[in-house]
Order: sequence, then structure tokens, then C-alpha cells
Amino acid sequence: MPDKMPDNPNLQFFSQLSKAKKILIALPPKSNVDICGTAVALTLFLNKQDKKVEIVSEDDFGALYPFLPKVGSVRKSFTSAQSLAVVVDTSSRPLEELSYHQEQGKVKIFLKSKEGVFSPEEIKFEVERAPFDLAIILGAQSLEDLGGIFEANADVFYDTVKVNIDNHPGNTHFGAINLVDINSSSLAELATSLLQEFETDLFDEDIATCLLSGIIAKTRSFQHAQVSPKAFLKAGDLVAKGARQQEIVRALFKTKPLPFLRLWGRCLTNLKDKGEWAFAALSPQDFTANGGSFEFLLLVFKELLENLESKMLVALMAKDGANTKLFLAARKGLDLGLLTAEFGATGKELKNISLPPFGAWEFNLPETLSFEELQKKLETGLEKLFKQEVS
Repeated sequence: MPDKMPDNPNLQFFSQLSKAKKILIALPPKSNVDICGTAVALTLFLNKQDKKVEIVSEDDFGALYPFLPKVGSVRKSFTSAQSLAVVVDTSSRPLEELSYHQEQGKVKIFLKSKEGVFSPEEIKFEVERAPFDLAIILGAQSLEDLGGIFEANADVFYDTVKVNIDNHPGNTHFGAINLVDINSSSLAELATSLLQEFETDLFDEDIATCLLSGIIAKTRSFQHAQVSPKAFLKAGDLVAKGARQQEIVRALFKTKPLPFLRLWGRCLTNLKDKGEWAFAALSPQDFTANGGSFEFLLLVFKELLENLESKMLVALMAKDGANTKLFLAARKGLDLGLLTAEFGATGKELKNISLPPFGAWEFNLPETLSFEELQKKLETGLEKLFKQEVS
């Protein structure tokens, strides 16, 4: 009779960890330092228990967050192909030797026993479906939030025990085990508590640094209004374990990649402050003349949003080559339906960068209008929106 699963989700998680040998950690696209740092910390933690771990995301976090220890371990894809296993009954004939020989268009597999010859009845074939024993999904409110990683490997996610770790109130509890704590100010804070409960002696400087990076980034160095006393306590525990606090602060707030700084400078130059709302536009010339990269556009928008938290709405429009994007962040309750309908564009919610008072969306704009015309249309639409709100 199989062991009964414990009722406590944390104990369920620890039970699955103890049994799993190969673990997948999946991240949503455009994940922040909090999610990525937590993923790397979990990987280092599990490696110490001789677990094989793969972190998978669509993004290149090594370029975005080079200060995180071992961040280069994040991969953009994994092989989910099913494997054919040759199963040999060795209960009566111990296997002495296994070899194979490739010929044109085929492979011969040789099985030599210590006694006699294996019969066809002693050999069978099995298809091994899931390449992982456990899948840990971080910072996603649903499986669909994983984007292309889920779309290309849906069978793996459906066939594997899923652990859903998140702190968003909109989480759909899609996992077999759901570790969702909306009172945690960061995913790293949640993971720190979890791993301390499991085995605090496994913490080292790199693990502590990854987790503290997430807490500091998400709380804006403990200046955010949503910071809980627990966040301070966990940060203190991590510093005591050797987290390199000054290195983190320097990387997050004092040193930024040059392409980011160039775009951020152009964004500030082009920023229009309209009181309740603010808007910036980055033209193709802003990218080509300053060596900026479209890859850093989302980071620029996040920085803009974090510096304009008092606004009702923040918008950033950018065009580079054939791509024209619009990022919008608005306070809850502000109806953007009429505004977005003007562009005939469908928005995708950016769940991983939203600050508590805001919701954030990304739109791909149609190419029927010039960049200047799109800017004018957006400004006019925003002015109408806020006149409507006042009336």
C-alpha cells in the first residue's frame, strides 16, 4: 500500500524532493531578478543533494543578470522527446556485456548473458515518457504563463508532478502541490522560508546571495510600501549565511548594462509628464544612434514604472525595425478599453513586472500608421481617457 501523502503542502514538497532525481525548474518569459535568483538558488540547493536540475526559460538571463552566481545554467529549451527503453529480464540470466554496432540505416544491440542466450520472451520494449521526476514552476499564475516553453512541451508538464511556487493573488493553483503565499513580498522570501524549513545547513554564500538579490530587487532595497517585517528577518538570515549584500546593491542600483543606460537616457529625454500620467517614446533613431538594444526595452519600462509609482498611468512606445511595441501600466480600476481599441491591438498582461497598485500590458501595434502618427494617436487617446475619468 503506497504511503499516504501528507496534508501540509510544504511536507508534500519535501517528500517529492526526496524521491526525485531529475528536476525541471520552469520560468515565465521576461522574469525578473526575484524569479531568476530564486530559480538559481533552488538549483544550487538541490545540486547539493545530488539532484540533476535544469532551469528553462525563453530569456537569456546570463546577459540580463550577470551578477547572479551560476546564472549561466539557465537554458532556453530542453529535450522532451520520448525515449525507447530495451528492458531485459536478468532474473535467471545475469547480463555480462552490452554493446552495439551501427550499420547503414540500422543499429544492432548485442546482449550477452553469463549463462546461455537471452530469448525474445526475456526482452521487451517500453516508452519512457516524462524526462523529469518533478517540475517546479516559479512566478507563474498559470501554465500558459510559461509561454513557448509550455506550448512546445505540454506533454511533459501534464505528465510530471508540478510544484507551483508563487506570491501573486491571481494564481490559479494549477500544481499538484501549490506553495502560494500572497503575503510574501517576494518569491525569494517565500523560498528562503521553505528551504530553511527543509535544511538550513545546506545554505552557502552563493545560495544566500541569489535569494537576497531577489528580496532586495523586489522590495527596491526595502523601500517599497509592501515590505513586510518578515522580509527584513529573512534578509538578515541570508546576510548571516554570507550573502554578498554590497555586491548585490552595486549590481542592481549602481551598475547597469551600457545598452540599458543608453535607452534609459533617451527615455528620460523623451519623457512627457502630464501630471496624472506620463509617456515616453523611443524612435528607431534612438536605437541606432545610441547603440541601444530592443532586448533591454522591458527593463527600461520597469525602471520607468518604479520611478513613477505616483502616476495613474505610465506608457512607453518604441519602434525598432519592423517592431512597434506599446507598454502600458495603469492603476487598478482605470478602464483602458477605449484607448486600446483605437489601435486594434490585443494586449498581453505582464504579470511579472507589475507593482501592487498597477497592472501592466504589452501591445504589438499595427504597421498601418507611422511612428509619429502612433505617438499622436496615443497622446490624444490618453488625454481623452483622463478627461473622461474626471467627468
